[in-house]
Amino acid sequence: MEELRTLLRDAEEAQLQTLQAVADDSAQVSRLKDPVLLLLDVLVQCETPEMRRETLHVLRRLFDACSVHFYDVQAFQELSTLHTALRTSKRGNAVLKAILGALQTLSSRDQVDEEIVQALVDMMRALCLQSMNATDVSMLVIHVCRIAVFANNPPHCFVALLVEMDTLPRAIFTMKGSNAGLIVPSEQQLFTKRGYSCSFGIRLDAAAPTVALYSFRGQNGQGVSALLEGKMLVVKMVAGQGVVQQVEVPFADYIDKMEREWVHLCIVHAKKMVFKDKLTVYVDGKSVFNGNLGYPDPLMMVGGRNTIGVEPLMNGLKGKLWSPALFGIALSEAEVQRLHWRAHWKNDLNSVAAENAGLSDKSKFCFCYDARSCDLTKNVCYDVSGNDCHGSLGPGTNS
Repeated sequence: MEELRTLLRDAEEAQLQTLQAVADDSAQVSRLKDPVLLLLDVLVQCETPEMRRETLHVLRRLFDACSVHFYDVQAFQELSTLHTALRTSKRGNAVLKAILGALQTLSSRDQVDEEIVQALVDMMRALCLQSMNATDVSMLVIHVCRIAVFANNPPHCFVALLVEMDTLPRAIFTMKGSNAGLIVPSEQQLFTKRGYSCSFGIRLDAAAPTVALYSFRGQNGQGVSALLEGKMLVVKMVAGQGVVQQVEVPFADYIDKMEREWVHLCIVHAKKMVFKDKLTVYVDGKSVFNGNLGYPDPLMMVGGRNTIGVEPLMNGLKGKLWSPALFGIALSEAEVQRLHWRAHWKNDLNSVAAENAGLSDKSKFCFCYDARSCDLTKNVCYDVSGNDCHGSLGPGTNS
């Protein structure tokens, strides 16, 4: 037992030294996974429940320290071999592979330690939410088959996770740094005179005084923007001659929730011909605010700067965004609910895209960005709505 505790202390010390080195040299991030891989190997070799729990306790701490950097896909890839040296895109995540291997070994034993397996499944879920390429998916499927065939009693939590996998918002953009975000083309007119709806999933890494959500402004500054300021959601409209209107929505509970889990946010701004223009805010498919906010002139919103997750003179969003989309109409409550991923988000969003992308009037669907449809070498994120409104990735943005 003492030998194990010495090994665990050495592993923590090694990672601490690496974390200190990362502050001076970001290339050192790739070394953070080494103690995690070591303890995953040790975990499956532990002979007693006490040894496994003590190892797991330290492993969780090391994994949490790593998880902050999971957005750096290359740092956590498997080491190149002769076969993969020229095919880096075929390399999977080394930590995910080790977790799957540990799960397979533990599940094949006569006595399955459900607590240990549950902890590893939770780690796998956290990792897959951050990054998952084609090789990782293939690796996951292979291990599923092996566990199904060789495990004496496949752990329920593992099976449940695999069933859920396709409904998790994996297609995410991870944003780190003051300039991280998405830049949307401004040459074409995105907004109509009928209203707009901006929808995305969001998860914040940590609290910040101000968090930019989106900004669509013309050359003269006219347009709309939304941000989290303190514990408020602030939606602004800038009209001609510098006229500014804004709505402040109490948002403390939802901001706190964003720091713990994924939240789906949809802001609907409707242009009214007779009555006052209307603003509705939806959280997880439910209306949480109804108010009035003037609607800008769409013709004056061309040729400026359009951004998501970042705004000039403001720090960018530090966290993750899932499937940011803009619609050229004010969506109904039922349509907003269809965009909420927890109701089989993948099929519903695709059906909305398919329904609108084929219309001669494509203004209903302006753009939708999917983190799986990006060219990282060119920093391009492709519009999957069919409208060719391709955007670009700001510095510090990963998909």
